Amino acid sequence: MDEMTGITGFFRRQAKQWHEAKLRAFRRRGLGTDPAQSGVTIVELMVAMTMFSIFTTMFATAMVQFMHTSQRSLMRTQSATEVGTATMQISHFVQFAKGMQTANSADGKNQVLFVLLPGYAVGNQGTSEEQMNSDLCVRITYHTAQWAGGRMSDAGTLSWTSARLVSGATGPVTYDDSADAVFASRIINSPSATSPYNRDLFEVNGSELTFRPSDGATIGGSVIASNTDVIVTARNYDASSAIAQCVVMP
Repeated sequence: MDEMTGITGFFRRQAKQWHEAKLRAFRRRGLGTDPAQSGVTIVELMVAMTMFSIFTTMFATAMVQFMHTSQRSLMRTQSATEVGTATMQISHFVQFAKGMQTANSADGKNQVLFVLLPGYAVGNQGTSEEQMNSDLCVRITYHTAQWAGGRMSDAGTLSWTSARLVSGATGPVTYDDSADAVFASRIINSPSATSPYNRDLFEVNGSELTFRPSDGATIGGSVIASNTDVIVTARNYDASSAIAQCVVMP
């Protein structure tokens, strides 16, 4: 009996040793040949974090540059669209003008173009009798962009309003300032601007008007802009017209 118990104990010990050996083998496979090298060291972690930071910085820089480029393109497109609209509007007035005159406010904040249109060219504004017996004074006002220290804080706006000039009337007309309609808001001409944006928006030479907008904006302190010169000729220009009665500064 004792002999059988000894034999059984022997086989149990052998089985236990075999299972322990298998378990150690599995552990060695998981840890590698050197268990001391099985984790991530501080040096490896720092290298990985450094590489991640470098790639993250590169990606962020590329995204910022892409956004700035997209914003510049959008600003250029919007500015060009506004200048095109303003040019068409002013050309429509000037081509029928009997007289034109420019004036600048003493503080340099307003540059104004006055245009005298014959009644028949006004279209549906007023009755037929009013159109036959009166002309129309159009006042196109540019509220100049605000610059300081070579930087622009506010872009300039271009607007217009009108007043009837009855035949035979004396003295200046009265404009309805509340009807002043803005049709461009991204022009940057200003007497306080740096070159090449320090220039008048309007220049009249007899029957010719030169419209000289600098359009654009500032992004990150940098000016994104371009200059345009458009010459429009008044077909019905009359040097003896009553344009002086249209000249009323805003």
